Amino acid sequence: MEKVKMEEARRKRGRPKLDAHITEEYAPSRRQALNMMYMYEGVHLLLLAATEIQNSEILRQEDRTAVTVKSRDGILEQLDRMAVQDKL
Repeated sequence: MEKVKMEEARRKRGRPKLDAHITEEYAPSRRQALNMMYMYEGVHLLLLAATEIQNSEILRQEDRTAVTVKSRDGILEQLDRMAVQDKL
């Protein structure tokens, strides 16, 4: 009986499963699909708070005439991980 309770407690410790269906077909692995999802969500956060973030062009710069985007994907991923996982 005690062993069953311990197993149930262990199951609750993991991270919640996130929906990454939008990026899954473009990524070779689940991990990369989640990283892409975090990056896109990070861009969304950045666009919402662009006026509050100094030098936000360092993180993401879009040129619609040349159809190019330069971004710091790792930083954007981490920003959204902090928002989703840590509720910051």
